[in-house]
Amino acid sequence: MDMTDLAQFWAKTDMQTGALHPMHPVLAHCLDVAAVAISLPESMLPLINHQPLDRRLLGFLASLHDIGKLGATFQFLRPDLWPAALGHTPAALPPGPRHDAAGLQLLGQVSTHPVLRNLFPDWSVTEKLRIFTGVAGHHGKPVSRAYQRPANLTSLEEKTLEAAQSFLTVMASLFQPPPFPEDITEAAMDSLAWRLAEYLPIADWIGSNRTWFPYINPQDLTDPSAYFWNKALPQAQKAVLQAGLGSVRTAPFQTAKTLLPHLEKYTLSPLQHWAETVPLPDGPTLIVIEDMTGSGKTEAALILSHRLIARGHASGLFLALPTMATANAMFDRVAAAYGKMFHPLDRPSLALAHGKARLSERFTQTILSEKPSFSTPEHQKQPGESACSEWLASENRRALLAQVGIGTIDQALMAVLPVRYTTVRRQGLSNKILCCDEIHSFDPYMTEEMKELLTLHASRGGSVILLSATLSHALRTTLVNAFRKGLGLPGTTLQDTHYPLTTLVSTAAPPMETPCELRPGLGRTVTINRLSDPDEAEARIMNLASTGAAIAWIRNTVDDAIASAEALRTRGVKVQLFHARFAMVDRLAIEQDILRKFGKQSSPEERTGVLVSSQILEQSLDVDFDTLITDLAPADLLIQRAGRLWRHHRSNRPLSSPQLDIISPPPISDPDANWIRRVLPGTAAVYRDPSLLWRTARALFSRSMLRTPEDVRPIIEEVADSTFPDSVPAALEKEMLTTQGKNIGAQGLGRQTVLKTGEPYDPGTGQWDTDLQARTRLETDPTVVVRLALLKNGTIHPYADDDDPARAWALSEIRVARTRLTSCPPPESLQTAIETARACWPRWEREAVNDILILVLFAAEEGGFEGTACDKDDKALALRYHKATGLMFPA
Repeated sequence: MDMTDLAQFWAKTDMQTGALHPMHPVLAHCLDVAAVAISLPESMLPLINHQPLDRRLLGFLASLHDIGKLGATFQFLRPDLWPAALGHTPAALPPGPRHDAAGLQLLGQVSTHPVLRNLFPDWSVTEKLRIFTGVAGHHGKPVSRAYQRPANLTSLEEKTLEAAQSFLTVMASLFQPPPFPEDITEAAMDSLAWRLAEYLPIADWIGSNRTWFPYINPQDLTDPSAYFWNKALPQAQKAVLQAGLGSVRTAPFQTAKTLLPHLEKYTLSPLQHWAETVPLPDGPTLIVIEDMTGSGKTEAALILSHRLIARGHASGLFLALPTMATANAMFDRVAAAYGKMFHPLDRPSLALAHGKARLSERFTQTILSEKPSFSTPEHQKQPGESACSEWLASENRRALLAQVGIGTIDQALMAVLPVRYTTVRRQGLSNKILCCDEIHSFDPYMTEEMKELLTLHASRGGSVILLSATLSHALRTTLVNAFRKGLGLPGTTLQDTHYPLTTLVSTAAPPMETPCELRPGLGRTVTINRLSDPDEAEARIMNLASTGAAIAWIRNTVDDAIASAEALRTRGVKVQLFHARFAMVDRLAIEQDILRKFGKQSSPEERTGVLVSSQILEQSLDVDFDTLITDLAPADLLIQRAGRLWRHHRSNRPLSSPQLDIISPPPISDPDANWIRRVLPGTAAVYRDPSLLWRTARALFSRSMLRTPEDVRPIIEEVADSTFPDSVPAALEKEMLTTQGKNIGAQGLGRQTVLKTGEPYDPGTGQWDTDLQARTRLETDPTVVVRLALLKNGTIHPYADDDDPARAWALSEIRVARTRLTSCPPPESLQTAIETARACWPRWEREAVNDILILVLFAAEEGGFEGTACDKDDKALALRYHKATGLMFPA
C-alpha cells in the first residue's frame, strides 16, 4: 500500500459544512501525538528498568496508539470518507470492537512483522501484548488482551492488515526505534504498560487539540518524515509549553526564610528548624509530622519539599487536603511562595484540583490563555507571580500534571481506584512529593485507599509527607508499614510516644523517630467545663455575649446548628451561621466574612460576636476564638476544635484564659443504651459508636484542664483503645460491635476496590468505571446535588448571579442527603422551562437527572425563598432557603 493510499484513512473529522479540510489523517494524527510524546520533559517520561524510555522507542510506540483506526469498523463511522484502499464501501457497519481494542488485536495480528520482530527480539505474542496493552489503553482504561489470529481473513481484514503493515514500516523508518532490552522481566513489562497508559493520554490530548494541530490535506503526507520534522515536531514543542508542561528547572534550597519570606519577622519554630536541618536520605522518603495546630506544619512541609526537589528526589509537589475549603485556603498560602522552588526564569504551573476549583477567584486569576506562546515576552507574568495554563486548569485530571498542584485528597486517592483516567492521575503524582494534611480524619475505607497509595508511590520512588495534629500510634504504624511495603521492606513496630514527634522512613535505616520541642507560646492550658444540654449552652453564650468575646458554638449536625442559631437570635443575640447547606455563592461569602471577623488580622471590634457552626469549622478556616462551646465528639476532633481557641497571638483578650465547654452527659460508669442519644440525638446519629464518645468524655472530664501538648497523646491513645478493661460499658457494647462490624466491612470493601500495586494493566484488575462514579469516600448517607433556581420572566435562572452560566449554576449548588431529599418535581407550568435550563448544561450534567436536581424557589417573607421537593418516601416537603440560614427542612 503506497503513501497516497495510507493517507486516506481518517482519524479526526470536522462536521462543519464548508470546512477547509474535513478530516485529519490517521498518519498525521499519530505523528502529531508521537511528536508531543517525545517533546514532553524528561521528568514525565515512562521508565523501563528505572531509566527513561529512549525517545526514539517512545515516539514509535506513541505512533501506534491509534492504529486501530485503520480498521473498517472505525472508518465506516464516516462512510463519506471511506478510504479507497479498503475497497468498495460496505452497505452496513462491519462488526468489530472500539478502535482502542481493535488496535490491540491488530498489533497482535501483525506481531510477526519484521519491524516488531526487531523491536521485540525472541518475544512471544503474549509478551508483546503486555506492552501493547499500555499503548492501546490510552483512553484511560485497559482493553482486553484476548487475542486469536483469525483462521481465514476476509478481503476487508486483509486490506486492513496491509494498511497496518505499511503503517509500521513508515513509523519504524522515521523513528528508528532501538530494540527492548533482552533482560526485561514480566513485572517490568507490566510496569512499562502502566507507564505508557499514563503517559500517552496526555500526548493524545495535546496532539488532538485542533488549535495546536490543525487538520491537513492528505496530499501533504506524501513525505511523512517531512511532515513530522518540519510541522508536527515544532508545533508539538510549542504546544507543550502552551499546555503548561514545559521543562522547569529547580532552584537550590538556601534557607527556610529564603523560601518563605513571611518567616523573616519570626524565629523559626522547632519543627521548621528541624525541617530545615534534618539530614535527608537518598531515595524515596516518608516523613510523618505530628504537631499542634499553629506549629508551622505547612511551612515545614514546604521546606522539606523544596529540599527534596532540590536534591533531585522529585520534580514537583501535590498537596492533598481533606476538603475543598482547606484546599482553597492552602492555594492562597502556597501561591506566593511556590515559585521559589524553581528557577526564577522558568514558569512553573500552580493548579487547584477539585470539583469547584473554578469558583476560586484566586485560582481563576492565575489561568493563562493558551493562545499566545509561553516563549513570547509579552506573555510572561512577573517573576514570582503564580500561573496556570488554561489547558491544565480545564479539568481536575489535568490539574494534577502541574508542577505544584493543590486539591482534595480524593484527587490523589483516585490514582489507586479502577476508574477511567486513573492513569492520568498516576502520571500527575509520578515524580512528585505527595503531601497529605489532616490524615487522622480518614475513615476505615479511606485508610485502605491511603495505604495502597503510599505503597504505590513508594514503589515508584516517590516521597511522601503526612501531617496531623491528632494521629494515633496505631494509624501511624499502619501508614509507615504501607510505605515500607512499597520499598520492599518488612513491617516494623514504632516505639516513640512523644508529642510532638516526627518520623522519617527510608531504605537507608530503620525509621527515625524524633521528638520535637513545642513552638514557644503555643502550649496552652484550656479550662474544660461540661454543659449538661444545649439549653445550658445557650445560657452560657448569653452570659459571655456581653464581654465582647469571640464565641464559637460547634454543633454536630446542620439541623442542630440552624436550631441553635435561631434560638439565640430570638433571645436578641447577633449570630453568624456557618454550615454545608448553603448555596455555594452564599457559603463562599460567609467564609470570607468569618475570616474577616475571626481571622488572624481581625480587630477586637470585629471579633465581638457569636458564630454557630457545624463540624466544617474544625478543619476549614484559619480562625481564632476566645471561647468555644461544642457538642461532644471523638477526642481527636475535640482537640482539633480546641485548636481554634487562642490560635493567634493577641495583646488584649476579653477573657483571662481559653475555655472549652462541652455539651455531654456525665461519663458515669454504668450508662444506659440511650446515654448520648438522650442529650444529643443528632450526635448519636453522626458518631455511631457511643463507647467512643463515652471514653472521650471520661478522658476529658477526668481533667479540669486540657494541657497541650502534654495531654494530647495520652487522651488520643486512651480513647482509641477499646480493649482496655472498663473501656466499654455493657449497655454501649452492642452499638460498638455493630459499628466495628461496619468498619471491618468498609476496610474489606476498600481492599477489594483498590488497584493492587504490581498488578498488570488489565481490565480484570477491577470494576473500571468513570471518575464521576468513583467512590473515594464510603458514603453512609448518599447525597444528591441540588441547584437552586429562580423564575424570572418565565425563564429559569440560577440562584447565583454570574456572567458565566456554568459558574452561576455551580455557585447555586447545595449537597443534601438523599434520605432527606430525593426529587424536586417542578410545577407543571415550569416543566418546559426547566428542561430548557438543563439543555444548556454539559452532557454529563444533563444526563444526571437523578443526581443533579433543580429546586425552583419563590420569594417568601423576610427576604427568604420557598420551594417544594420530595423525600425518600415521595412525601412532599415545603423547603425554605435564606442566605443567612441556608436550606431548611420542615420540622
